[in-house]
Amino acid sequence: MFMGFFSNLFKVKEPVAPPGHPFPELYPFELKCDAAIQNKKNAQMQLPIDLLTKEKWDYLSSKYWQLQIPVTHEFHKSHDFYLRRFNSVREDILSGNQLSIDKTDEEYIGAFVEQELPGSKMNIVKPTIIKTGIAGFRFHDYKKKDVKEMLTMDPFQQLDTVIEPDNKFDIHAVKLLWEGYMLGYVPREYSSEVTKALECNKEVTCYLESYDNFGSVDDRTHIEIRIDHAKTPSSR
Repeated sequence: MFMGFFSNLFKVKEPVAPPGHPFPELYPFELKCDAAIQNKKNAQMQLPIDLLTKEKWDYLSSKYWQLQIPVTHEFHKSHDFYLRRFNSVREDILSGNQLSIDKTDEEYIGAFVEQELPGSKMNIVKPTIIKTGIAGFRFHDYKKKDVKEMLTMDPFQQLDTVIEPDNKFDIHAVKLLWEGYMLGYVPREYSSEVTKALECNKEVTCYLESYDNFGSVDDRTHIEIRIDHAKTPSSR
């Protein structure tokens, strides 16, 4: 009798979620998160991934931006993109072919390799990544209607790189075009490297990453040029 009394006396009760809580079963976990944040501790919270639903994850991740789940999990915001990236190079991985992928791709695609192809290794040749602006942007087609709409509505676009050997200002000049519109050139400090890569038939891709609608016109564009050094360039 006394044993039962003391057992009940010292039994720890689970905290009860307040009325109207959308997921009462998550409330104890939320209290742990709140305590960790308040104490500024980077505690490793054991999130019950296998018990989560999409609705529960949306609720928790909107409340606690600190929470993370594996990139291979279907709820991860990058899941679909990197699963497609993994599938696009899957045969290259199995064949031991060279892959030209950056550090982020290596980490995220590697997570799928570990899960889907345990024991396999990626043969990585790091690409050259150049982040810069578009030279001579103000002198070309940026005021054209289609270009202005693109810059305003959806500036993340792939640009065409075209060598211009008869350019009197830069013998290594590389034009940057978007759907036939002339946006400008690769800056002179990088043009020789990009021209050499194009002449060697290396895969060169250029993206207009963003556009600032303020400040000096020549400083508004932000591009990324990627030079692939793999013998068999990976799809991207």
